[in-house]
Amino acid sequence: MTLVASRVAHTATAAWVALLVLLRATVTLATVPEATGASFDFSISTGSKSDFQALADAIDDTDYAWMKFTQERFAGAATVGTYAVFAPSHSAAVGLFNFADLSITFKHLYYDGWTQPGQDFYMFDGALAIDKKVVLVNYQYSSAALTIVDMAESPPTLTQKNIMAQPANQDLYGDITLNFHTHFFRGGTVVGNKAVFCPYVSSGNAVKFGITSGDVGIIGVYDITLADSQAFNIFPTIDTVDVNKGALTGDYFFYGAATVGTKVVFAPFDADFVGVFNTATNRFTYYPTTGINTDEKFSGAAAVGTKVVFAPHDANSVGVFDTATYLFSLVPTGLPSQNERFRGAVALGSRVFFVPSKSFVVGVFDPETDTFSSVETSIEQEYGTIDCGSESCYSGATVMGNKIIMAPFGADKIGIVTVDMPQEPDSDDSDYTGLIIGCSVGGVALIAIVYGYKNGYFKKDKNAYEKIAAQPARGLVF
Repeated sequence: MTLVASRVAHTATAAWVALLVLLRATVTLATVPEATGASFDFSISTGSKSDFQALADAIDDTDYAWMKFTQERFAGAATVGTYAVFAPSHSAAVGLFNFADLSITFKHLYYDGWTQPGQDFYMFDGALAIDKKVVLVNYQYSSAALTIVDMAESPPTLTQKNIMAQPANQDLYGDITLNFHTHFFRGGTVVGNKAVFCPYVSSGNAVKFGITSGDVGIIGVYDITLADSQAFNIFPTIDTVDVNKGALTGDYFFYGAATVGTKVVFAPFDADFVGVFNTATNRFTYYPTTGINTDEKFSGAAAVGTKVVFAPHDANSVGVFDTATYLFSLVPTGLPSQNERFRGAVALGSRVFFVPSKSFVVGVFDPETDTFSSVETSIEQEYGTIDCGSESCYSGATVMGNKIIMAPFGADKIGIVTVDMPQEPDSDDSDYTGLIIGCSVGGVALIAIVYGYKNGYFKKDKNAYEKIAAQPARGLVF
C-alpha cells in the first residue's frame, strides 16, 4: 500500500475562496510498492556540481590500484560539510568523497606496520561525526587505538589515540582486556559530544564482570570533550535498570544503533532483545523482540520521533521499537526471503531508508503508517556496470541534504539516493494566514490553512510544508 497525493480545486461563489486540499488515496500496487519521491543512481558523472545523481568511480584511480585486491572496501559513512567520510573495512585508507566537486581522495592508515589492506582482519564498521571530527568504530582493528579523522584540517588528518586499551572506568571491573581481534563493535551513534559504540561480540571478560555463565558484550563510550585519560569508558550489557533481568549474555549481540534523546537503542542481531543505553545515567537495559528469535535479524537502526526502525538483515520484517512504550513490533516487507538483505539505515524526513547489501532494492519504511516500499536500483541488471562481485554491495550510509550517500563495500561505485523533500519557508515569521473553507467530500468538510512567507505560500500537511503555486484569495483571515 502507498499514499498518493492529488489536488482538489473547488470554486464557489464570490463570497467563498479557492480551496486547495491535499487528498490522500490508498492505491494497491504490487506486493512491495515502489517508494515515491526517491530515486537511485550509480552511473558515472563527467561533469557539473548540479548533477545531483552523479557518482564517483572511487576505485579506478591507478594510484590506489591495490584497493582492487579486496572487494570489502568501506563499511560506514559520516557527513562533514560537503564530504562523505567512508570507514575502511578491508581497505587501508579512509575514503573522502567530496560531493561539491564529485571527487574522491584517500587517507592512508598506518597501523601496526601494515601497508596492505587488512588481510584477514576487518578494520572498522561505522563512522560517527562529532563537530568536524569523524570517529571510526573499531570492528576487528588490530590495536586498541581510537582512530579519528579531523576534517577541520586542510588537508584532513588522521590521528590515533591509545585510550581504548585502558578505559578510564576499568577500575570498576579490574584489569579489563579488550579483545580487538574478535569483531568487537559494529556501528554506533552520536549523543551530544559522545560517540557510542554498539556491542557486537562477547567481550571475553565475563568473570571480571561477575558473570559465571555465558559472556557479556561491551558498550564503548568516547566523550570527545574530555582529556584522553578520561575520554573512553566501557559498560557491560548487564541490566542496571531492572536488576531482576541480570546480564544479557551470548556470543553476538547487536549491529547498529540510533539516538532518541539521551538514549541509545541497539539493533538486535543475534540477541533476542533490543538494547537500550541511557547516556545520562550510563545504565543499560533490554526488552524482548517478541515474534522473532532467529539469528542475524537486523543490521542498522535509525530513529524517527520516538520510534527506532531496524533494517532487516536476514529477517523478513522491519523491526520497530517505540521508546515511548518500550514495545517492539514487526512489519513484513513482502520481499522474498534473503540473507544479508540490508546493511545500514538512515532517516531522512519522516521515512527510514535501508542500504542494499545483497538486496537489489533500497528499502523505504514509513513509521507513521507502518508501510514498507522500495526504490529499484537495477543492480541486478547492471552487474557489468557496478561490480559487487560475490560481496555485499553497500554497507552503511550518510545523509547530506536530500541525498543518501552509501558506502561501497563490494561495489566499485558510490551509490546515491535522491529524496524529494518539501520546500520549506525561508522565514519563521508569517505575514499572512488564511482560513480557506467551502468543500465537502464524502460528507466531510475539508479545511486548509495557508501560510504566507517571503518565498511563497505554503499549506502545512501534518509536519511538512507544501508550496502552493499562487496566492490564494484571502477569504476569511484571522
